[in-house]
Amino acid sequence: MTKSIILTVTVLTILLLNLTYFHRGKDTRNRTDTGNDDCVNQTKIIQYNNKFSILGKWQRTAQSESNGGAKIYTTQIKNGEILSFEKNNKVKDEQGNSGTYTLDREKLKITLNKKEEYYLVYYDKKDVTKIYLNPVTPKYQIICDEGCAYTYTKR
Repeated sequence: MTKSIILTVTVLTILLLNLTYFHRGKDTRNRTDTGNDDCVNQTKIIQYNNKFSILGKWQRTAQSESNGGAKIYTTQIKNGEILSFEKNNKVKDEQGNSGTYTLDREKLKITLNKKEEYYLVYYDKKDVTKIYLNPVTPKYQIICDEGCAYTYTKR
């Protein structure tokens, strides 16, 4: 039991260190709208560091997960799902299904085909053409305590 707790703490520490490498855009946020800086207006386009924008086509290219151990496994995905994020909070998949999304800093909610999905979004300041979506509950609580994420690359 003690080894299990130590292993879990070690894995969580590694995940925390990895996540701090990714920038959440809180302190260096540069908004393209003229709204109140204390709240994010979901109908406006938000860009961080004048480089990152969720708008455009994003294709799932990898999936990362752990089997409960300290090692995180990443599987490359060919011909993965494509999501197109458009202005006015519209999203489409490759089958042409339309839906909506909201992005509030790192919290992303996608409603597509009458299904709601929630993620925490991270991106690397050095490569804003990739985003990492961590699935969470509707209250944005982590689902995968060992760590899991989907990597999307901008097309």
